[in-house]
Amino acid sequence: MNCVKNILKAGICLLVGKKNYHRIVIRHWVKKLSKPEYDENHINILRKIVVPGSTCVDVGANMGQYTVKLAQLVGEDGMVFSFEPVGETYKLLKTIIGKFGFNNVESYNLGLGKTKEKLPISIPSYFGVPLLGLSHVRHLSSEKTKSTQEFVEFECLDNLKLGNSIISLIKIDVEGFEYNVIQGAKDTLIKHRPVLLIEIDPSMNSRLGLDASKTVSTLNADNYEMYVLDETKLCIKYDLVPGEVMYYFVPKEKSGIVKIINSSD
Repeated sequence: MNCVKNILKAGICLLVGKKNYHRIVIRHWVKKLSKPEYDENHINILRKIVVPGSTCVDVGANMGQYTVKLAQLVGEDGMVFSFEPVGETYKLLKTIIGKFGFNNVESYNLGLGKTKEKLPISIPSYFGVPLLGLSHVRHLSSEKTKSTQEFVEFECLDNLKLGNSIISLIKIDVEGFEYNVIQGAKDTLIKHRPVLLIEIDPSMNSRLGLDASKTVSTLNADNYEMYVLDETKLCIKYDLVPGEVMYYFVPKEKSGIVKIINSSD
């Protein structure tokens, strides 16, 4: 299925040109994200975690799939800080955010990791058309796929000043780089104790020479418990689940949030 989608994307881009293709991409995502049923199960969970006035952080924002929904949840009195390192993706993200007219989103063309540095981002392509959603930090010794490369600025979350409000949620989707994001956010996790929603794909981690379970053990040591979404409820897990990639991490002292979620209709 992904192969067919990539062929279609490449065909459309080659047919209409990159500028017009970007317009199509923007219209597609604005239309899709305007629908309340987009990623409905996860958004319904977040609705019980993120209340109006909350502050959230979206790490690896891509086309704004979560930035847009979080901005709607936090309302005019809240704030979403959105980070996307890839330049071309960031331009699309900014345009999509602008289409919604949000005043409660601050976006940054910046990667988050464990230290301040410049890192190479690999952008896979298909028939010369970049697959922006699959962009990832390049592991120089193991990269084999056909791709372009872009050096981008990275910073650690702990070094950034993101207002004075308590951060209630951090979403992380960084194609295997999540352990590094967590390492650079240690002080933030201690101070704010946010709920985390993290994509963890062992295949992505192995490409970077990392063990996916290291993220889990690190957060466990910081008194976080791991959950997966089972239809409408969160179920605690002690190890990564084969076939599952989206995980919630909840501070043990905030386990009451899970009870509220699981007791709601």
